[in-house]
Amino acid sequence: METKKSIIPYLFIAFILLYVTLDSIFIYISKNSYNGIITENAYQKGLDYNQVIKENEAQKKLGWIGNLRYYLVGKNLVELDFTLFDKKYRPVKGAEVEVRIMRPVTDKYDTVVKLEEISSGRYSNKVQLPLQGQWEIKLKASVKNDIFFLNRRITISDKEQ
Repeated sequence: METKKSIIPYLFIAFILLYVTLDSIFIYISKNSYNGIITENAYQKGLDYNQVIKENEAQKKLGWIGNLRYYLVGKNLVELDFTLFDKKYRPVKGAEVEVRIMRPVTDKYDTVVKLEEISSGRYSNKVQLPLQGQWEIKLKASVKNDIFFLNRRITISDKEQ
């Protein structure tokens, strides 16, 4: 009488090989597709957080009102339009406006753009973004020692928003 060989050990080995192969693929993808955003000088930034709180309080006392709009004017070409008013709703003239544009998931495409004053209290510029999707905007407007900050997340898409 012949003994029948079981297929179970072969299935077990095949399962282990499949598991190791898939894990290897996932590890390769994760190592090559994510740059691992790490905050530079995280300890020092934590210590300086009181300064951030002071800057926020100073901005509230300043009472400036800022409005940032964006328009898609071409394939991933965005026009940023920023208006700035003081607490009496008068345009703030002569501000130096800098915009840092970042992807939330990687710092690979980070860019800095200066907005030019096109009329009293109105600042604008165009920027070509490499990809569609979500972008984080950090705007800083300064006149002498007065500073105004604005953070906003926008979504760039060919579709109507």
